[in-house]
Amino acid sequence: MSAKKPRTAAIPTIKRLPLYLRSLRDLQMQGEVFASSAALAKKLMFDPVVVRKDLAITGVVGTPRLGFPVDELISAIVDFLGWQNLALRTALPMRCLSSMSFATMPPITRLNRPLSRNTPIPQPRAVMRA
Repeated sequence: MSAKKPRTAAIPTIKRLPLYLRSLRDLQMQGEVFASSAALAKKLMFDPVVVRKDLAITGVVGTPRLGFPVDELISAIVDFLGWQNLALRTALPMRCLSSMSFATMPPITRLNRPLSRNTPIPQPRAVMRA
C-alpha cells in the first residue's frame, strides 16, 4: 500500500497559480480547448519558462504546439490549491465577483450591526478546565 506523496511548491509559484487559474477560466469562457504556456506568459507578462515550470507541479502534461488542456489544467490547479470545496460553496460565479465593485458590496457586519472604528469587538471568553 503506497501513500500519495504530498506535492509541494515554492511560495512565488503558489502566488502565481490563482493568476493562471483566472486566465484559464477566461480562455474556457471563450471556448478554448488548449492553452499554451507561451500564450499565458504573454497575457500575464511572465517568462514562458516560469509558466511551464509552475504548471508542471499540477501534473498535467501538455502537448507540443497545442499546449495544456484547459479543463484538465483548471481542475488540477483547483485541486493543488485545495479550493475544490470552496468552488462548491461559492454562491456567485467568479465572473460576477470580478465585475462587482466595492461600492456595491454590503457592509461587513458583526451580530447584524455595522462595524465602525468605535464598535468594540467581543473578546472570546477563557475556558476553565477542571
